Amino acid sequence: MAAVSLRHRILSLLSYRSPLRFNQLWDHEGQSNKFAYHLHKLESEGLILKTAKGYTLSLQGKRYSSRLERESDSFPIVAVIPI
Repeated sequence: MAAVSLRHRILSLLSYRSPLRFNQLWDHEGQSNKFAYHLHKLESEGLILKTAKGYTLSLQGKRYSSRLERESDSFPIVAVIPI
């Protein structure tokens, strides 16, 4: 997985559910030290925060993640069921 897409996946996961611990974010694909490197990179860029409960998006991360969602044109599927 490319570094950019991995970071985007981390931001996407945190935008839907937060806080998440390392093992909840890492899908056990690739080496854990490389995944940790990208987490630290996102943290140093101010996009995520590490708390006692796990990782969460910073305000800047929420804004950035929101832009990513709009650019990807992925919208949630909503079903309306008449009663």
